[in-house]
Amino acid sequence: MGLIAMSERDLQRIEILSKVVAERMTVVSAAHVLDLSERQVRRLLERIRIGGAASIRHQAIGRPSNNRIPDALDADNANCRAVKLTDVFSILLI
Repeated sequence: MGLIAMSERDLQRIEILSKVVAERMTVVSAAHVLDLSERQVRRLLERIRIGGAASIRHQAIGRPSNNRIPDALDADNANCRAVKLTDVFSILLI
């Protein structure tokens, strides 16, 4: 298995949840430390039991945004902006 990039928040969650799994911390205290509900902590614990620590990582990492602008449209907008800027500069220089 390769390296998995995780945020500090994900690493902290794994550390706290591993204490819960090892029974050194309760679900209630873990929920308080992580600022989550007890139900959410139980859901995270279930994800760890099924998929391991890597399953704590946010599932949308690496995926493109749903609200992204298509490349062709973005290129057209960049061209329009460049044309408008050259028009503005030509007016200012006159």
